Amino acid sequence: MPKWLAASVEVLTVEEPTVGIDVKSKAYLRELADDAPLFC
Repeated sequence: MPKWLAASVEVLTVEEPTVGIDVKSKAYLRELADDAPLFC
């Protein structure tokens, strides 16, 4: 997932991106998602 975030895509849709990863990585991904800009 970090590769996708670094790819400068306009739209990124994910479904259950944290299934099967450790707790620390899950927290990091959630932090990245929270910091990502949202355009509505």
